[in-house]
Amino acid sequence: MSCQGLPENIRVIADKVNPKRFYAVDAVAGLLYSSEDGGATFHTDTLQLAVKTLRRGNASLTNRRGDPRGGQDRIYSTPGREGDLWIAAYDGLYHSTTRTGFDFRALDKVRTIYAFGFGKAKPGSNYPALYLIGVVNGQYGFFRSDDAAVSWMRINDDAHQYGLVLHICGDRQCCDFMSYVFRFCYKVTGKTICSYVNSCKKGMPFLYLLLEIMYFCRLIHWFLI
Repeated sequence: MSCQGLPENIRVIADKVNPKRFYAVDAVAGLLYSSEDGGATFHTDTLQLAVKTLRRGNASLTNRRGDPRGGQDRIYSTPGREGDLWIAAYDGLYHSTTRTGFDFRALDKVRTIYAFGFGKAKPGSNYPALYLIGVVNGQYGFFRSDDAAVSWMRINDDAHQYGLVLHICGDRQCCDFMSYVFRFCYKVTGKTICSYVNSCKKGMPFLYLLLEIMYFCRLIHWFLI
């Protein structure tokens, strides 16, 4: 089944509230595709994004917009909020200013994005937490925001970079402590191994983290022998 008005090979997401609404974005071209009839037809809007004309995929390293498997240059729909959209471009973060139109404003603290996602709101807040891997205020790291990207807190340190991490999202169940889910990819003897690790900084979830790490180490050992 084809969707009228939608180009081929483009990633489509659903609105987290309205099942009739779907979105897709070409960040480099500055085009947003939206549907309000369940994906049967898509309308095109032009975006004013200050992105560099670099390419994804197998372009030269000087012209690449990050790893093509990563979470950059994608559009994200906020859980629990109809029409509330984020564009995590490789060279900046944009948030929709209205829920009916498609005007986006740039968030000035974010300079580079490799991964983006949501988590449960902290107590007293009605907006989901944001998670980001990239460069914020001139520093690379893993970040969390509890105020819709007004401010960011780094949640890793220089001793914990975790290798190649392509996607990130928050734990939707626990909100009273730091919790995040990482997708790790390693290359071992020519093979790529991916693992999801759920890290919570209190109580029993930490035990599960240790068990997952032990299991992952056994996988690496199996590949090496």
